[in-house]
Amino acid sequence: MRSRFILALAQIQYHTLRDFSDDMEQIIKEKAAKHTIEMNELAKEYTNEQDLDIFWDYNSDRFRQLYQDYPNTLRTSLLISCITHLEKAVTDIFNDLQANHGEIFASPKSNRQLKGSLIEKEIQSMSQHLFLEDVCSSDQWGRIVYYILLRNRVIHSAGLVHPKDYEDLFNKIKSEENSENKIVVLNEYHEIIMLENSSKQIIGDCEFFINNLTAKVIEFNKLHTLKNE
Repeated sequence: MRSRFILALAQIQYHTLRDFSDDMEQIIKEKAAKHTIEMNELAKEYTNEQDLDIFWDYNSDRFRQLYQDYPNTLRTSLLISCITHLEKAVTDIFNDLQANHGEIFASPKSNRQLKGSLIEKEIQSMSQHLFLEDVCSSDQWGRIVYYILLRNRVIHSAGLVHPKDYEDLFNKIKSEENSENKIVVLNEYHEIIMLENSSKQIIGDCEFFINNLTAKVIEFNKLHTLKNE
């Protein structure tokens, strides 16, 4: 039974992602601040207002890169990585349960009653034999389902969430725009913009979920072993 190994590997991966996020956020901030100082110094050379406007317009693309594009590319990449690692960990745990407990854990692909993404189906299948009510009713799991929807749009539509095509997700994002805890907004083109606090929250939620899921699996394995002795 490989549950502890799968958990340890996931913890290492999320620790690495957290360090990567912190380091890269800091590097981008420092580079953006340095560039701003340099441009402000160069701008002092222009006394004509029209020339100054041309100067700032000419350099606007670089500012957009440093203050918008780079941070959002980093954060959407981390979103993808976090969900990918979680999906792999859950699938590995599910496959391990199948290998050790036979067919009582039916394949999600063969059970039409299971709904949602693959990871949601695997959790539903596991919950038929493991007590996962507290795990699945947690705020973290609710947010993870939301992260999966965001990840799918980043991958499959380059972050575009048009209200005509993805009304539910669009309304979900819009409904949280005034919340202090929001992690994502949409720009004027309906594109996903991940906010600065997003990576920290996503990593923490994924860690919380896999830790608690693994604890339930370990408990199930112990009880199953005692029952068969």
